[in-house]
Amino acid sequence: MTEGTKSSREQLAGGPAIGFAPLSPLVAGGDAAAAAEGDAGARGLAEALSGFEAQCRIRLRLVQGDEDLQTVDVQPGSLAADDGEPDVIAVMSPETWAEIAAGRLAPYDALFGGRLRVGGDVELAKRVTQHLSDPAYPYVAPC
Repeated sequence: MTEGTKSSREQLAGGPAIGFAPLSPLVAGGDAAAAAEGDAGARGLAEALSGFEAQCRIRLRLVQGDEDLQTVDVQPGSLAADDGEPDVIAVMSPETWAEIAAGRLAPYDALFGGRLRVGGDVELAKRVTQHLSDPAYPYVAPC
């Protein structure tokens, strides 16, 4: 892309170019501070997964350096007890999670930027990401 021209994504979305579609906000009004507080973002994720095609368990691990700050298991419609094995594990800082949950940072951009690590069933993680993506942006699979 040459300087001074808009990418097709900018033209479609009417905003700045982004690498991938962000999620639809998981908290009211896309409030990053609310997403970072307690389980608000995790509860929003569980609610947004209610219409997902398959049962799944996603473990969110929020870390700062080597320290585990919070671990929350989410399944469609509710938070899950921590005693089951997750299908997908997402590890990130609370700040990264707040940006993703607020719809300000695309999960794939966080992943490729080194701010998010994903383990488990990566194909399921991609389907979940597509399901949760903001429909105002074109969804592009990472590979």
